[in-house]
Amino acid sequence: VDAAVIEVGLGGTDDSTNVIKEPTVCGITSLGMDHTEILGDTLGQIASHKAGIFKPKVPAFTVPQLPEAMDVILERAKELMVPLEVTEPLDCKQLKGLKLRLSGDHQFYNAALAVSLSRCWLQRTGNWEKDSKLPDEFIRGLSTANFSGRAQIVRDSSLLSGNCDAELIFYLDGAHSPESMEACAKWFSNAVKGCKNPSHSSISVVNAEESSENGPFEKSCRQILLFNCLDVRNPAILLPRLVNTCASSGTHFSRALFVPSMSKYTKVTSGASVISSDISGIDLSWQFNLQTIWEKIMHGKAKGAVT
Repeated sequence: VDAAVIEVGLGGTDDSTNVIKEPTVCGITSLGMDHTEILGDTLGQIASHKAGIFKPKVPAFTVPQLPEAMDVILERAKELMVPLEVTEPLDCKQLKGLKLRLSGDHQFYNAALAVSLSRCWLQRTGNWEKDSKLPDEFIRGLSTANFSGRAQIVRDSSLLSGNCDAELIFYLDGAHSPESMEACAKWFSNAVKGCKNPSHSSISVVNAEESSENGPFEKSCRQILLFNCLDVRNPAILLPRLVNTCASSGTHFSRALFVPSMSKYTKVTSGASVISSDISGIDLSWQFNLQTIWEKIMHGKAKGAVT
């Protein structure tokens, strides 16, 4: 193995990846309020756990963070004499006319972090040719990288037959924190702006860990939310962040569907009508709770949840 990328499972301080005592380089991505039941309910506490991957004098990189998080990261780096560098978002001009394969403005920060980590590894292993330009290999990787279920667009053209000329487009993402939900909403809103065909219907699938329903389509472009999250998440925080961010860009959902996590599917053919499904024995209490929260948001009755 020439190089191994080891991703932390949860947090950092107590994570099993600390079995690696002398990594070549460490990186911390953008931090948010996630896994609060384990890492703590403040950004500072979460940052303290994340910075637990730092090793004495081993180079580390991170992206711009909120002050509460950055202060903790900087302090931990100082304690361990870690040379820490904060990367700026990747300049799209460096891609020589190509685009990042992964969509969303936040991906320019992730791309810059990936470039910094890769460059550092090459430098420390004696494989870096001194040149300030972005190597073609880096550009190729950034423009072809694929991460299914994250800012992914899937087109279902099976309806384009007979008298039905509608097209169903799925926008898939696994956002599950307030910050990532906002990033997801920005990506989705920008993506659906390209919906010029009046017979398009789009379904935004957000699985706060991940998710189709279709019915008769009108001659209009409709956005339908298909949402699921585990009960350790707070939908009263997640859903308003999604709705408000989309609304600020002029994107509104005509319907919301809340589904359980089920590991089975039913194939839909172009001539299918209503699909019967046996849901007996399935506990839908959490989905009804999500529906209640959604209805309060839509009617402006969520006290303190919508800002």
